Amino acid sequence: MDPLNILRNKIIDLKKIRDQVNSELLGESQTITLLEERMSTMQQELNAHKQSASEKDRKLKKLNDIINSSDSALNKLISNTDKLNYALDEELKST
Repeated sequence: MDPLNILRNKIIDLKKIRDQVNSELLGESQTITLLEERMSTMQQELNAHKQSASEKDRKLKKLNDIINSSDSALNKLISNTDKLNYALDEELKST
């Protein structure tokens, strides 16, 4: 085999290697694109869940405040009712 054919065959071999690497790169690029799309979707889902959790946390705090205020008001009402009943009982006894 003459030296030019040897060189030509080496160039052909290099082109085959290049084409294989190019094909692998294309596959990797497609995988990267798909993963980026999935990440974007997952990020959007994560943000939606974070927002929902934040809204529920605010609602929970508001409900707890209302419950605490209501409990406090009810306890005061019960205490005042007891005091009023006692005072009325004492007045009825003395009359």
